[in-house]
Amino acid sequence: MDWLVERFKFYLAVLWRLKQTQEWVLAARRGAIEHAFALAKPLTAPLQ
Repeated sequence: MDWLVERFKFYLAVLWRLKQTQEWVLAARRGAIEHAFALAKPLTAPLQ
């Protein structure tokens, strides 16, 4: 049964890693969007 426990721990670690990566990607995407808006703001300011 030991190998079963090890296998379970391994899957948990992989799932946790995937979740961390997903959150990092979402945060990076959100940061990139905010950065794009910050860059575009000075360009659109004279038009308003």
